Amino acid sequence: MAKVVADLLERASYTRIKVCAADGTYIEVGEEEYRRAVKEGQSSAMLQGFSIELDPELERKRQGAWQTLEGNTSDRHVQAAHSMRETLSQLLDSLAPNQQVQNASWYNKPKEGDPVTRAMKCATP
Repeated sequence: MAKVVADLLERASYTRIKVCAADGTYIEVGEEEYRRAVKEGQSSAMLQGFSIELDPELERKRQGAWQTLEGNTSDRHVQAAHSMRETLSQLLDSLAPNQQVQNASWYNKPKEGDPVTRAMKCATP
C-alpha cells in the first residue's frame, strides 16, 4: 500500500491525495507528510492511520496479509501476495471509483476486456 501511495504522489504533480472515506468524510495525505514519515521510519504508522480512516476493513485485511506472510505455512508467500493484491485493489477502488475514471477527459473505453483497469485507476488525476 505504501508503494501505491508513493506512486500516486510521484506520478503527477500531486502534492496531496484527497479521498472519500467510508463514512463520507474526506482524508488528505500530503507528499511532504508522507516523505517525512518515510524518513523517520513512520510510514507504516501513517499508512495504518490512513487506511483505518478510509475503511477499517481495509486495514484489517492489510494486517492480515502481513500476519500471513510472517506465519509458518508452506504457502504463506502466495496467500500473503493474494491478500495484499485484494487489499490494493480495494484501495484503488476507493481512490478511483469506476465512474470517476470513466468520466475523466482522457478515458477511452478499451475494445475488449474490463472497461476500467487498475492501470487506469492509477492514472486518475
